Order: sequence, then structure tokens, then C-alpha cells
Amino acid sequence: MKNLTLMLYVIAFTTISVAQWERTNGPEGMSIYSLANIDGITYAGSATDGVYASTDDGNTWYSLNSGIETERINAITSINDILLAGT
Repeated sequence: MKNLTLMLYVIAFTTISVAQWERTNGPEGMSIYSLANIDGITYAGSATDGVYASTDDGNTWYSLNSGIETERINAITSINDILLAGT
């Protein structure tokens, strides 16, 4: 009975979580590996094109790749005011 109850909670939570996603306009044509929203700016780490940012809820995106040597970004976070991108 405990397992069944736990399974129902997991299914319900997964369904609710997925319902919060909304498709936006980009970044166009790339696979996104990581997302972070920091101080109202959304950052996306892509599989092949580095880091992108959006200040208007994903309607437009701009590249933040100046100085980044690798293009595959697996994780994004921040500490204080420093954006960290993990490869």
C-alpha cells in the first residue's frame, strides 16, 4: 500500500511539474542542457553553442560566448554576482 501511494504521488507531481513549461522562441535550433533564472535573466547552456541569455522571458536570446573555449555547457548556476557554466 505504501508503494502504491508513493507511486501515485510521484505521478501526480510529475504531471503538475510538466504543466508549468511553456514553449518559447529559442534559442533557435539547438539542444539545451541546462537552464537557470538569476535575477530575472534566464540563462541557457546548449549542447553545441555555449551560453545564451534572455531578459524578456525567452522571447529573444543573445549569446554570452565571449571568452568561452568550449561550446558544450552542462550546468549553469551563480554564486553572488558571478555566473558559472560547467562543461
